[in-house]
Amino acid sequence: MKGKAQKKAGSSSKHSSLWWFLGSAVLLLLMVIVYFGMGLRLFCIRTGSMLPAYPVGSLIAVVPDRSGAYRPDDVITFRLENGFTVTHRVIEATPDGRMMRTKGDNNSVEDSYNISSEQVIGRVVFSVPYAGYPILLMETFFGKTLFVLLLVSAAVMWAVVSVEEKRSEEPEDTI
Repeated sequence: MKGKAQKKAGSSSKHSSLWWFLGSAVLLLLMVIVYFGMGLRLFCIRTGSMLPAYPVGSLIAVVPDRSGAYRPDDVITFRLENGFTVTHRVIEATPDGRMMRTKGDNNSVEDSYNISSEQVIGRVVFSVPYAGYPILLMETFFGKTLFVLLLVSAAVMWAVVSVEEKRSEEPEDTI
């Protein structure tokens, strides 16, 4: 009797894990569809120039604006000629919105360059404060090393649990 109850409990746990896996896979698939469908791109805030709206480590979602017309108070992400990516607020724009001046919310002066709509990657549509820290961590040697150690640890733990489950499923010898 005791063995059947234990098997049922283990079976329920396996079904629960399966549902978590399937749910995560569906969620990931939906995110990929939205990502490609809307042109959504994710970026991490690396400096305090946009405080308090976007703290360092925030994950921001940026969607391209097909019209290319930006207005004051829009928060945009754009690429500078040197390749750096910047997220700042539009403070001034030409009437057609194709040229603009920007400024970080926490900066005391506006940016020293004009931005054309061709440089703009898109408009910030939402952010998750501090959610970008894992991504920033993965860009470091320490983060990559930690990730590999966690994967190896998880694999070892999975192997140990599998062996223990097999041992517990074996019938006990009674004399």
